[in-house]
Amino acid sequence: MNSIVRRAGRGSTLLVGSVALAFSLAACGGGSEDPAEPTAEETAAEETTEDTAAEETTEEAAEEATEETTEEGAEDPAAGGEVTDEDLTAAKEQFVAFVGALGEQDAAKACGFMLDPSTGEPVSDANLETCTSQLESTGMMDTFTPEVASMITTDMINATGNPDGTITLDMSGSKVNMAKASDGKWYFTV
Repeated sequence: MNSIVRRAGRGSTLLVGSVALAFSLAACGGGSEDPAEPTAEETAAEETTEDTAAEETTEEAAEEATEETTEEGAEDPAAGGEVTDEDLTAAKEQFVAFVGALGEQDAAKACGFMLDPSTGEPVSDANLETCTSQLESTGMMDTFTPEVASMITTDMINATGNPDGTITLDMSGSKVNMAKASDGKWYFTV
């Protein structure tokens, strides 16, 4: 019995590390360079010339943003709201569901647990297709059989709310972050 528990513990540690690696490799929500986007050098040069103008408008914009904050925005976890116990439980359940998708060998479903950083919403369309094909090509899903996936439970995961409204999940020292989308569900962030 102890060997099963140790194996599950090692597997969970590998799993958390693999989540970050898989999403990085899968280019879910970024990571690939768009040739139409400026390089870091071009951006730095532009920022230098824009700094003076930006300083003049920063104070005005900050005042306007403060005035425009609504009660809805204040309650939104992504806007730095408080993370509840229900949120922590929901994030852990999403993680277990993600592992289940890997166990089912369903890359599209697994990629559906990823948040697109450019939109703040779940990965969709072309990004979902890219993530799916890349996740399938990594061979990561072969590691997670339904039996291995069924060993991962919410009580194996520590969840901590962060001041910015995100949640950090920790399994045996390996951590992954999640954020709440507008649909009220928690998704992995990169």
